[in-house]
Amino acid sequence: MKNFMSLFFFGAFFYLVGCCSTTTGVRNDQQDVDQRKIDRHEKIESVRKIKELTVAITNLNPDMPHIRCSGVWIKQRMILTAAHCVEPDGLITYITLDELDKDVSHLAVVKAIDDQNDLALLLVDPSTEPHHFNVSIAKESVEPGEEVDIMGHTVGQGWTYSKGYVSSIRENHRTPEAARVIQISSPAWLGNSGGGAFNSLGKLVGLCSYISNAGPFLTYFVHRDTIAKFIEKETAI
Repeated sequence: MKNFMSLFFFGAFFYLVGCCSTTTGVRNDQQDVDQRKIDRHEKIESVRKIKELTVAITNLNPDMPHIRCSGVWIKQRMILTAAHCVEPDGLITYITLDELDKDVSHLAVVKAIDDQNDLALLLVDPSTEPHHFNVSIAKESVEPGEEVDIMGHTVGQGWTYSKGYVSSIRENHRTPEAARVIQISSPAWLGNSGGGAFNSLGKLVGLCSYISNAGPFLTYFVHRDTIAKFIEKETAI
């Protein structure tokens, strides 16, 4: 009888342990599923926001509209883009995401250019300026190994998202006079110029400037430090 009772309690103990373990396993699986849903929703929302911060710079021919560069809303009435995307004394036309399939465009003029670092600031026509939010420049630089989100118009395909990885921070990479750039491993290409690279918080860390054909996925972005100095100088009252 004593042996029987020992076996009974022994079996009951393992039954309860197994039962609880199974329940915990099911609960953890459900938590994983729920977390993946949350992560997916947050990612979609993050990409939507950087799309809305991005504009498409188009050519001036209304009969053959073509997206040729990107830009980001940096302040009210102001768009930041790459200097090689604009002519100093020329008119600029741009569209926003919700106008991609509409026969509409907006006008802007060049307010300031930094050819050395490939930055340009556009002043938009306030009478046709669409509602928009403005990008925030990241307070800290990215480091090699970090993931970034990239938004632009790759080969004219409007609002193309891609993920990149910071490869290196380069000093005086293209010319001795130029400031630092961020080397990013990403599929950015023609049409991405002037578009942003964003950190996990959706803050601007770099602006697409040029690519290299010497190897795969060699893209270079103007560093946030250079962007911040340029904006501060050109928008100072």
